[in-house]
Amino acid sequence: MTNSITVKWGKRHFKIEFDDYEQQLEDTTVGDLKQRCHRLTGINTTEISLSAYGAVMNNDKLPLGAYSIRPGSKVIMKVHKKPSDTLPDPIAPISSNEAATLAKLQAIQTRLSSQLIPDINAYEERVKAFGVQSGDEKAKKKLLEHGIYLGEQLMQILFQLDGVMIEPGFETARQARKNGVKTAQTLLDRLDGIKGSTKNFV
Repeated sequence: MTNSITVKWGKRHFKIEFDDYEQQLEDTTVGDLKQRCHRLTGINTTEISLSAYGAVMNNDKLPLGAYSIRPGSKVIMKVHKKPSDTLPDPIAPISSNEAATLAKLQAIQTRLSSQLIPDINAYEERVKAFGVQSGDEKAKKKLLEHGIYLGEQLMQILFQLDGVMIEPGFETARQARKNGVKTAQTLLDRLDGIKGSTKNFV
């Protein structure tokens, strides 16, 4: 008979080994088992709830035998988090297909951060500099045209993000695309504000 029990947490299964399990059974308490679970998962013992055979193991001082735990038994672990706790639930590993999708999104994000954001920053400085000068209409027109060009580039980014297909279950990729869209939309709003300020130029 195996000297171990299995702890199931979400989709994860942990095998916990015991030396001379039968002899230790009467000395191993629910609290001891929670400590073992804590070392494996990093979850605070006060937030761990264990159950077996339909019974909640709610007395940390009782031995495992009181809940009919024997070698080969399966114990269910649940986590009761505090509202402020940010520890994530178990997350399935990213598949190679999702990794490929993330690579596409990263390429778009790289263009956004390394090219368009610096261009918009530079454009904003040009607009500010133009505002304190007696600029002519021709220069003002060129400034507006460049703002329109930057807006078109941001729209292109949004179209590219929209064109990346996110398969069901690709939650990391879905969040990455959502973040990219939010960044591009924020930049569009900022760009509109910069272009709008040129209307006050004489």
